[in-house]
Amino acid sequence: PSNPNCHACMMGKMRDHKKFKGAFEASRHPTTFMELVTCDHIVSTTMKALTGATNAFVLKDIMSTLTEFCPMASKNLWDTSTALRYFRGQNTIKCMYSDSSGEIIGACGQLEILHESSRPGVPQSNAVIERTNLDILEGTRTSMKKRRVSRVFLVFAAPHYCFNRNTDHLDIHGAPLPAGSPWFRAHGVEFLGLRLPFGCAVIFIPSDTKPADAPAKWEGSGVAGVFAGYRMKPGYNWDGEFYVWSLKELTAVNLQNDVKHFPPSVRTPHRTKRMVLAPGPLVFPLK
Repeated sequence: PSNPNCHACMMGKMRDHKKFKGAFEASRHPTTFMELVTCDHIVSTTMKALTGATNAFVLKDIMSTLTEFCPMASKNLWDTSTALRYFRGQNTIKCMYSDSSGEIIGACGQLEILHESSRPGVPQSNAVIERTNLDILEGTRTSMKKRRVSRVFLVFAAPHYCFNRNTDHLDIHGAPLPAGSPWFRAHGVEFLGLRLPFGCAVIFIPSDTKPADAPAKWEGSGVAGVFAGYRMKPGYNWDGEFYVWSLKELTAVNLQNDVKHFPPSVRTPHRTKRMVLAPGPLVFPLK
């Protein structure tokens, strides 16, 4: 047995403090939105998404649990600072808790955000964001497998997954969450817009910037499309804009192809404020 008065025992048997579930939350008690935020990079060296992104920056507000997934071309200081500034919007982040990434520390310095580093080499010290990353990866992979689309679509599927998690006010049994959704805890009101699954069939008015997808004069104004997610504003707000692919443009490509085979029209979906579900039961054209 270890003897606290034995020098050899102390040298040979000393252990770190035991890690326990909820230790991070128990030691910090933020009461307002963005009082305490944690973040981490997700890096991929083998995959290039539709927009050219090969990395992502995940941010999570501890009080509300609201989470954002920001695809990025790299994890350098500029991209990290831009994503952090967009997530913050007009709010004030009082403290950022993360690993000792130079890009994150540098971005916090530029934006005058107090930074607290987790312990190097001890992933449990920031288990909150590690669990969040795993949840996003698993949820997004499941969504894309269900829709039978290539992983290059993750730049739209992952933010969409986060949005539906952020606006969900029910638990896994269908009962209302006592504290409301993360959206409610962050903004004070529940999200009242359409909550749709990724890849479902919709009818929308095309963007003026993509005239090739616009219907002819006598064909009507609505176009068959595939739902691609919500366009978020700084501060994680939403002003009613959706991302939608024209079904016509998707039928012209093999959705399992590598990103280099996708035309620009697919890489940049329409932005529209006028969109409705297609009549009848919910369907997923990509399947």
